[in-house]
Amino acid sequence: MTDYQSMYKVLFQKVTGVIEELQNVQRQTEEMCISSEPTDIRNIDIDKTKDEKPDME
Repeated sequence: MTDYQSMYKVLFQKVTGVIEELQNVQRQTEEMCISSEPTDIRNIDIDKTKDEKPDME
């Protein structure tokens, strides 16, 4: 008979480990973002930069 309890335990431990690893990486990258120099990011309004209307022919 298949030992589902052991299978579930292995799966649960592995999934838990992966979740913890992802959380650690998220914390690490958030800290990198917080401690980095500010960047000059600007939004460009594409509609305002278009001088020509598309041809309707």
